[in-house]
Amino acid sequence: MQTLSFIACFLCSASVFAEQTFEFEVFAGEYDREQTVVSVSLADHELDQNEVWQVSEVVSDTIVPSQIDNQRLLLILPEKIKAGDSQRFRMRATPNVKDQASQLIEVVSNDDAVAFRQAGKTVFTYHKTVVEPPTGVDPAYRRSGFSHPVVTPNGQIVSDAFPEDHPHQHALFAAWTKCKFDGHAVDFWNQAKKQGTVEHREVSIIEQGQVFNRMSAELVYVDLTKPEKPVDVIQETWTMQHFAIPGQHLFEIHSSQICIADKPLLLEEYLYGGMAFCGSGEWSDGQGDFLTSDGKTRKDGNHTRPNWVAIHGKVNGQECGAAVFSHPANFRSPQPVRLHPQMPYFVFSPPVLGPFEIKPNDPPLNNRYLYVAFDGSPDVAELNQLWNDYAHPVETRWVMDQ
Repeated sequence: MQTLSFIACFLCSASVFAEQTFEFEVFAGEYDREQTVVSVSLADHELDQNEVWQVSEVVSDTIVPSQIDNQRLLLILPEKIKAGDSQRFRMRATPNVKDQASQLIEVVSNDDAVAFRQAGKTVFTYHKTVVEPPTGVDPAYRRSGFSHPVVTPNGQIVSDAFPEDHPHQHALFAAWTKCKFDGHAVDFWNQAKKQGTVEHREVSIIEQGQVFNRMSAELVYVDLTKPEKPVDVIQETWTMQHFAIPGQHLFEIHSSQICIADKPLLLEEYLYGGMAFCGSGEWSDGQGDFLTSDGKTRKDGNHTRPNWVAIHGKVNGQECGAAVFSHPANFRSPQPVRLHPQMPYFVFSPPVLGPFEIKPNDPPLNNRYLYVAFDGSPDVAELNQLWNDYAHPVETRWVMDQ
């Protein structure tokens, strides 16, 4: 693995400049920063919408990949900034910026799926249409609205869908388990019960750029206890962003859930349920392992509350894995994690801490998770650096261009 870094999301004060050339400074703060995606507020700038904007490092005048999105300027730091140091950048209008920056990442969409790609290779694929289970497996396990495969930079597939002994697990997926709705039990996770499932409904946003690609998908948790009259209970929006970090397969999912039924969904206390990851089938039967930010493994990490979890082992004879980071602003953070005692899967699971409800007209239940697929063994220092960037973002300051 190379050094990992991530997003800085922050607000910065700024004045409106008379000229359409601006400078700003990025401060590392308490942590070293490398290949960090920086987000800068443009709320106080009146940009000429007819211009194409370019960002460069002030001292070297090196062009830096950048992207404007929703009153934000995003860029990727071109070199390491040590803790306590800073780096200055210039933003200016140019007619040639598209010719000066290569397109590292892309989104490929068809009727069935949306694939996020980097340097011509798949990073992950989101399934819009229903994927049928393997031949001979109960059709109740059919599923849409999940991501598979998740792939490392060297091309190793580190996720698995419809594993033989747990066909209700669908690579990168989300579902609630022990629930009550309208006076009866419903389970959206264990599809064999035929009480509930999760379905993809719509893709609403696909955006491509130099720094990130993004799509938004609408999923619905469906109560199937009365097959003749299924009920849509929870609407979940996944906003998926893939970041153009050279040599890294790095992406984030922001989950937002609301109750769209006329009665609340009660989630009872239970040992699993939430945002899950099912790892490679080659890691079954104890062939793979977990590592948490607290140094825990499969033996002692179940229901602990780490910042991140890595799942890893050999695929096609090569060491590789994936790590998931639960954002510190998430519901009941730090969220408990279920580490399965035999299977290569884990899930960040708020119901472990007790029951809660998702009610009609309540504000959305928001959770963010960062994913990285890597080659080699988990590097604790690099994963902690990524966590620092995610949890403790950098700061910036606009300065007048002299």
